[in-house]
Amino acid sequence: MEIAQTLVKAAYQSLGYFIIEGIKVGLKEIDLLAIKPEKGNVVAERLHVEVQIGVSPIGPLRERGALGKAMKDPMSAAKAYINKKYNDIKIVAKIKEYYGNNEYQKVLVFGQLKKPEQLEVFHKMGIRAISVSDLIKDAMASSPTHELKRSIGVFRIIMKV
Repeated sequence: MEIAQTLVKAAYQSLGYFIIEGIKVGLKEIDLLAIKPEKGNVVAERLHVEVQIGVSPIGPLRERGALGKAMKDPMSAAKAYINKKYNDIKIVAKIKEYYGNNEYQKVLVFGQLKKPEQLEVFHKMGIRAISVSDLIKDAMASSPTHELKRSIGVFRIIMKV
């Protein structure tokens, strides 16, 4: 698992979620499933979280068009990304194995975006998009886990370099 996913996992754990990570579906992978329990063995929320965080502002989309070239229209690329990551029939079936139904929220955690207007497509398709910085702020204001505190501490040390 890459460092960005580890950080997102720690943030959701700090917010009270139980995390299942790196679920293989053929050659694809579901980044995180997050389950927030309530008292009395009731599930408050189920999430399918995809993490797309790059070091430089790139679009959250890596879907390729014909001949391996990136799709030029950012909105079409967003739809293709969503279909690949969230709506693939095998991915949906695998999530149903874990959750027992199709009642869950789709979430994109993103970093810097080259084409922030693509988030409009995610919103229209019912996917909650949250920046990693907002997620971390929420988690740090909640009950941050030791793992999240350590990760943030390491980042602060590195940023002094």
